[in-house]
Amino acid sequence: MPVGKKTDSLSNILTPACQPVVDVTLERKPVHMGNLDEFLADLQEKIFDEAKEALGQRGFDRWRNPRFRGELPNPDAHARLQGTCGDTMEIFLEFEKGRVKAASYRTDG
Repeated sequence: MPVGKKTDSLSNILTPACQPVVDVTLERKPVHMGNLDEFLADLQEKIFDEAKEALGQRGFDRWRNPRFRGELPNPDAHARLQGTCGDTMEIFLEFEKGRVKAASYRTDG
């Protein structure tokens, strides 16, 4: 890859079925082992800043600390879905007196 700045949007890299909610622009520059930690810290900060702008602080906090994540130990119902891109999502439900008592999810995408 030639040295210099080139940008790609994640939406140009991922398949249409796996489009991100937040469109993050990555700057391509040479990465040397001496500055890898600095590069990764800068990239993480940029991703977080763009996510906060797109989602707002409350949405960003939910993204970083999602509620109801994980498998319920004894669910009454369970469903697993797989997208065309290979991402999966599982939903777990517990019922009591005909109403949802507890719900959770697990995803790898």
